[in-house]
Amino acid sequence: MKQTFTAIAAAAFAVAGIAAPAHAKGERYVPLSHATDSGSWCNTIKNGVGGAQTDFG
Repeated sequence: MKQTFTAIAAAAFAVAGIAAPAHAKGERYVPLSHATDSGSWCNTIKNGVGGAQTDFG
């Protein structure tokens, strides 16, 4: 019974951690890629990063 409670409590804490991520003041996301600029994947990522920068500053 104690093992079951421990497993349920651990799962609840894990879900709570996923649902409420921490944010640090001044945090940045820096994408790194070794893909060429001519590839469709690189352009998709580049456009997504640009859109996120516009949306979130």
